[in-house]
Amino acid sequence: MLIPELIKRAVVGEQRFDFIESSISMSDGKMLSSLKGEGHADPGDSCFHFRSRTPLPDKWKQYGDPANAGATPDSGLVFRADGIERGSASWTGIATGLRVIQGRAIHAKVSEWSRADERSVHLSFTRVVIPGRLGYPVTVRHSAGHNARMASIDWENVRIDFRDYDSYTEVCAYSSTELPVYFAESVVHVLGKMLDRQVGWIYRERHADNHRVISVKALSSGMRDGLSADTGPSSSNSTSSYQKFWQSCARELAALL
Repeated sequence: MLIPELIKRAVVGEQRFDFIESSISMSDGKMLSSLKGEGHADPGDSCFHFRSRTPLPDKWKQYGDPANAGATPDSGLVFRADGIERGSASWTGIATGLRVIQGRAIHAKVSEWSRADERSVHLSFTRVVIPGRLGYPVTVRHSAGHNARMASIDWENVRIDFRDYDSYTEVCAYSSTELPVYFAESVVHVLGKMLDRQVGWIYRERHADNHRVISVKALSSGMRDGLSADTGPSSSNSTSSYQKFWQSCARELAALL
């Protein structure tokens, strides 16, 4: 699946994975049980719909008890869902809730799906997409027949670009050295703090060690509210207010990292 299409669907909460092969496994550090079968995932509502090819072992059947429906797995157990799309893209996610339906069917709560490949850029690079109209100060840059609403900050050896696409924001960070694993989450946290509102990412892409890891996440209720918010992009006419906002943002990020 092409990345722009993946982002587009994730932003509006319509991303879906139709797996040609899928499995769900239970482990406590070592494999305890694994089921293969048919499945599809709707990240928009955090649900992985799975049907085993074989009868469920007894250890899975407890999640069919109405008292345990949708329960968080027992302490120490990890439930992992895996699926392969047509075209060989392989996705994986951790299930935080399970419910057995009609014998062999399982519904698992998986809010984040990830996949890795070797299509990495040369420099350390992170891209994250935040849904909604955020209204941070931007400048309008004219290029190639269109206008781009953007803002940029530099922190140590990292350049961070914020691109406003009206219904979502794309943040790209470039560095000559490897960025921390939690860098994208740090940027999102700081931006939310600066705007004094709840923000969260729904797409994350990290390049390091000649690998690219892509993750998509379900829309939370707060993010869904942001999709219909009236706050629009503010092309700041004041250079001082633009600089003040982004200088403060850079300081907050430096303090967090």
